[in-house]
Amino acid sequence: FPTVVEKLVSKSDNLFNAEFNTLSSLDSENLVANSDLLIDSDSNGIPDGFTFSNATDISLVNGITKFTATANFGRIVRTDLNIDIGETIYYFARVKTSNDNTRFYGGNTFTSVPNTNSFEFISAVKTPLSSTNIQLIGIYDNSSSDFTPIEVDKMGAINITDLVARGILPSG
Repeated sequence: FPTVVEKLVSKSDNLFNAEFNTLSSLDSENLVANSDLLIDSDSNGIPDGFTFSNATDISLVNGITKFTATANFGRIVRTDLNIDIGETIYYFARVKTSNDNTRFYGGNTFTSVPNTNSFEFISAVKTPLSSTNIQLIGIYDNSSSDFTPIEVDKMGAINITDLVARGILPSG
């Protein structure tokens, strides 16, 4: 999980039991089922719950999915997040690309993914104020040609509304 999240004070359910267990507390908060991309129950090479569009050379090995776009906005997305307008969400992904046009989408905004050809951790805190596309998270290739492979190791979203409201985390 992200460094900032690892340092959180445990949620009140763990404090009640006098235990400090951020991992189990935050696991239950992740809005993206199969965010570690490890489950492929039908063995089709696509992580369960995710879909690809305008993509080829799709593979899934040990929780890392790889694809190459075939057109602008070639992507992997998850479209079933349960997010309400006004909730504060921490979006994150771990992505590897050699492309200057790779984008991480979460909270109605795109964030550029660094072109380092190494896995990079990308995150954003957003409070969606409209209902347009707030139920999805994804990695996109914004190129129009010269597509290169993109690898995704994990992708998730954690509802931190309560933690922000209690002053444990800042709002942005």
